[in-house]
Amino acid sequence: MPEDYPDPQELAGFARELLQRMGFKAQVEAGWGGDAYELKIHAGESDEVLIGRRGETLDALQHVFAKMVSRGREELLRVRVDVSEYRQRRTSELEEHAMELARQVRETGREVITEPMPAAERRIIHRTLSELPDVTT
Repeated sequence: MPEDYPDPQELAGFARELLQRMGFKAQVEAGWGGDAYELKIHAGESDEVLIGRRGETLDALQHVFAKMVSRGREELLRVRVDVSEYRQRRTSELEEHAMELARQVRETGREVITEPMPAAERRIIHRTLSELPDVTT
């Protein structure tokens, strides 16, 4: 982590305080993951609320935390936020979905159009399918 970046524990403290003010009792762990801050949140029964529909609330929290840690800087520092390993589970689901789409394309010889999805999820689909020489996205 670059020397002039805030300590991850400052971000963890801010996240805990913000979540508490929002009415959530949560455990927050923070660290530096090579190119971004990483926040891991565990809020028990409130996890689903913090994740939101298809991760929308989680994305909003991530944006707020990135803005907070970047305050007073010209650059926006990267922050990855995960609640109870939701992002890991969602990535696995998307990779499996991509492979199922590839199977359909191979069987039918016809292209498949996915439902609209956020850019980050589209990247997972593209990355997964890019490893298959007989499928293009």
